[in-house]
Amino acid sequence: MGMRKGSWTIEEDRLLSQTVLSHIRQKKTQLSAFDEASKRLGRSPSACSFRWNGVLREKYKEDITMAIKIRNDKGDETPLQQKATGNHQVVASPLEKAISLLLQFESQNNERLLELQTLKAENSVLKGKLKELEKKHTAVEEEHKEFLDLLHRAKKREKLKEGNDHSAQG
Repeated sequence: MGMRKGSWTIEEDRLLSQTVLSHIRQKKTQLSAFDEASKRLGRSPSACSFRWNGVLREKYKEDITMAIKIRNDKGDETPLQQKATGNHQVVASPLEKAISLLLQFESQNNERLLELQTLKAENSVLKGKLKELEKKHTAVEEEHKEFLDLLHRAKKREKLKEGNDHSAQG
């Protein structure tokens, strides 16, 4: 199947943006985000890159900043463990522990929301593709029916012609 060309839909923009932001949060490259988005959207990775860098990046500046912050916050995988500083141990206060847990929860929640939005956008794109395929299928069925009808009429004419040939000979 060829790559899709033409205007970008709101759903495609949303899916591309969510994919790139997810990759930023997961410390992955934008190139891998463009590859993933291209497979989902049926567009080339370079088209995804061009769309992101030329149109969408400016619209998502705050989201990019938040994704980078979430990515950087993930660097401390064990915030409730004691942190070594020099020769002595510093134990996080209950308030720091609570804040850390809330930030982890918020990060996980944001990822799930983004994943949900991505899936909704992908679902919308797939529904559109399904409608296109259903239209094509209907057209093929109609053509097939017309072909069978034409074939049936040709057989009838052939039988009539054979009947007329036998009558003329007899």
